[in-house]
Amino acid sequence: MKSQSDEGVARVRTRIRDLVYIGVASVLAIVVAIAFTPQVSILSEDAGIVAVVALWGCVCAITYIYRRWLEAQADLAEMSEKIARYEVKDTQRTQKTSDDYHARTQRITRLGTWELDVQNNRLNWSDDVFAIYGLSRDDGFLTYEQYLKRIHPADRPVVEEAVSECLRNGNPYAIDYRIVTPDGDVRIVFEQNQQVVENDRPVGIRGTIVDATEKKLSETDLRDQYGMLQFLIDAIPIPVFHKNENGIFESCNKAFEDFFGVPKGDVIGNTVYDFFPKDRAVEADNADKSLVRLGCSLVYEANEADVNGVVHNVIYYKTPLTEPDGASGGIIAAMLDISERKKMEAALRESEKRFRIIAESSSDWFWETDENHRFVYVSERYKEILGVSPESVFGRSRWELAGDENAADLEESWRQHVVALNSHKAFRDFVYVLRAGDGLLRTVKVSGIPIFNEANVFCGYRGSGTDVTSHARVEEALRESETRHRNFAADVAHELRTPLAVLRSNLDNFEDSESVKSLRQDVDSMSRMVTQLLAATRIETYIAADSFVTVDLADVCRHVATLLGPIAIKEKRSIEVIGGDEPLIIQGIPESLEQAVRNLAENAIRYSSRGSVISLTLGATDGTPFISVIDRGRGIPKEQREAIFERFLRADRRAGGAGLGLSIVKRTIENHNAEIFIEDTPGGGATFIIRFPKGDVELQEVV
Repeated sequence: MKSQSDEGVARVRTRIRDLVYIGVASVLAIVVAIAFTPQVSILSEDAGIVAVVALWGCVCAITYIYRRWLEAQADLAEMSEKIARYEVKDTQRTQKTSDDYHARTQRITRLGTWELDVQNNRLNWSDDVFAIYGLSRDDGFLTYEQYLKRIHPADRPVVEEAVSECLRNGNPYAIDYRIVTPDGDVRIVFEQNQQVVENDRPVGIRGTIVDATEKKLSETDLRDQYGMLQFLIDAIPIPVFHKNENGIFESCNKAFEDFFGVPKGDVIGNTVYDFFPKDRAVEADNADKSLVRLGCSLVYEANEADVNGVVHNVIYYKTPLTEPDGASGGIIAAMLDISERKKMEAALRESEKRFRIIAESSSDWFWETDENHRFVYVSERYKEILGVSPESVFGRSRWELAGDENAADLEESWRQHVVALNSHKAFRDFVYVLRAGDGLLRTVKVSGIPIFNEANVFCGYRGSGTDVTSHARVEEALRESETRHRNFAADVAHELRTPLAVLRSNLDNFEDSESVKSLRQDVDSMSRMVTQLLAATRIETYIAADSFVTVDLADVCRHVATLLGPIAIKEKRSIEVIGGDEPLIIQGIPESLEQAVRNLAENAIRYSSRGSVISLTLGATDGTPFISVIDRGRGIPKEQREAIFERFLRADRRAGGAGLGLSIVKRTIENHNAEIFIEDTPGGGATFIIRFPKGDVELQEVV
């Protein structure tokens, strides 16, 4: 194929050649004219010569122009042929591209084409339709009946009706229906068809089929997710709503409906102006427009009236929405009702006000320390009571304020107090001494509880303090008086024991007359009273931690039974020990325990009927040791069971004694951290049960 430049050169050469031919012909014509001038008369005149030259020039020009016209016609024919060839190729290329695109589209979308030939009852399917139905093209053409069998039974009537309507009335249709593949899989297909007409007569149906299973499942999932999302939004207990960029409500939850008393159907598609008061609607609308314009979140408080007209304090939380293309998508907002919180805040402020008034008018002062036990707050009462300004104690600890004013006997209590503080435990009634603003020593009592933040981190203590100087002086005076009383009772008892012993010895030397027997009983009664008085004073002075030893309760009971056996026999009674075969060990004071059991046994002998048995029973229940003293007397009324343990109280004044025996028992039991109960004895009488704590027992200190 020649290039355009070669064709141009050829045209130039042709034109030059034509000019050369014209020039040569012109020269030959001149030579001929000169040769024949004498014979031709016209050439002898000037006008004739001019006419011949003009005629020759016209012939040459016409010849040249004709040659150019022929050349142009040839170029035009060649150009037309090229254009025709190009159009054919372009049409073929476009058709091929379209076919390839259609095939690729079908492969990607699984879009299949099919045609129903009604006359031959034959279906013509594309490969994609066979793939959608799970069939192979090797199966050949299908009939309309075979096609219907592949449709889900529940959807088959719908498809038959659509096909019949299309053939009968020419109505195109687009339907979804389910098919069942040979493997049993159920798929959803979308079919679009229209009638095929030839010679004004319907001959079939032609259309497309696409596998819509994934799309339908996605739509179902989307609907389910939307339903779940709406359910969750409705479950939110605070009103939530969504408005578009024009301020029109597009959704809201159940709490919004309930609060404003407006159904969702009346909310969606409307604006705040449709169900809010005008002034409130203008305020809300301006806030929303500002939010959309600024594109930032907004939090503010407002007052809203509910469906019943009750005004609520609310907080609005609003944030703008943005579409994927950057356009505004409106706002989404939530409304939190803080009316109760406002009421609680007001109540808290009122409570704080009342507390401050009470604190300032109270006889106590209030304090607070930080995590290092240094004071950060002390009420004004501190200054009024102790004469020291609260500011002067800030940043100082309690032991720094106490200084060296506390006696050595309080060092242990201070140590225990510091341990409790470092363990972040509550404490109560801690007493110590400090020097007041007037220079005098004051005794104060403080109580406090630890403070922890939300993360359970210790932040300090809060508590109160009381000036107990007057109480401490009174207690000290009472202790001194009690000490003098105990010393006096002990001295009297000691002074009486010797004369009573001598008197009893002298009475034994007299004959057993009625008078002597009566004197002996009186002396024995006085001796027992002196013994009880000594026991009472001894108990009050016991320091348990110093007298603590291992005690076998079985030995205690056997010893008491041995001592009181002769007395019981003399009084026509008997005494026994039950359960004393095995040791029953506790920690305690043997002499004190023996005295307590002896007092109970003596009372049992005194108040039991003649011929009865007094039982000392030992045992353990769930590891708890106990002693029971059982008599068979008149018993003790329930209303007297607490009072009989008081000092100098006797249930039966006809019997002798000073009323100290059971009070000694009660005090001894308390010193052993034990308990005593009184129950009725079956058949009559009283049962005293002493129950000791499990394991080792440490006695309390008696001050």
